[in-house]
Formats: sequence, C-alpha cells, structure tokens
Amino acid sequence: MRAAFEQVCHIAARWCDQYSESYPPTVINITDGESTDGDPEGPARILRQIHTKDGETLLFNLHVDDRQNESRSVIFPASPEGLNEYGSLLYRISSPMPEHLVEAARQEGFSVSRSSRFFAYGAGADLATRFLNLGSRPGKML
Repeated sequence: MRAAFEQVCHIAARWCDQYSESYPPTVINITDGESTDGDPEGPARILRQIHTKDGETLLFNLHVDDRQNESRSVIFPASPEGLNEYGSLLYRISSPMPEHLVEAARQEGFSVSRSSRFFAYGAGADLATRFLNLGSRPGKML
C-alpha cells in the first residue's frame, strides 16, 4: 500500500501540473486493510496535498471483506470509533467527503454528515459497487 501511494503521488503530481484548471484526481484504494510494506500514512498525506485549482486530490478507501455481514459494515463514518487497527488507519488517510458527494450519498439513502470521510469498511459486493458508483461521479469541488 505504501509503495502504491508513493507511485500514485508521482502520477497525480504530473496530472495536476498538466491539467491545473480541472477537477482534482480521485484515487480509490481497494484493500483488505493491511499494508505489508510499511506505514502508508506519510505517502497518503502527501497524495492528498497534491492539487489542482479546484481542490486537493481525493483519496477514497474501500475495505472489502466478503466474510462480513454487510449489516455490520461501516460506510462514510464521521469518526474512527468502533473500527479496528486497519479500519482506523484507513479512516485517517481517507479524504473528507466533498460536498457534492455528501448530497449524492444522501440521495442514495446513506446516512452521512459534513464531517464524514469517503471510506467504507467491511464492504461486500453490493456495498462496494454502490461506493464505487458514488466515488467515480464527476463533480466540481468549489
């Protein structure tokens, strides 16, 4: 995960330099939650600071686990309360939800607040699909 974030930092920086007037990049990290190559928080923080004139790069984290019951899944939390070590890490590195996606998530029936992070934990196939549909919507941040 650390190496992936380091690599995408370079890609996002080049893209933002080339398209500085556009909507910022959206990075969706799909993971089982465990980083096997070191702490990804530093590279994730740098990634979220890379920006266009419209805003910072968006980092959305989707933890998938087909063994969990989706009724116990956590989606768009406003705090890391109740999450295990991996969930807390993914919460910390996730971007806050952009305003246009807060509204879209509400229209899709999700309970979200202005302090929610774009993060899901314990997602099965249905929740993962809904998360990706929201995360890949175009929009303007400002």
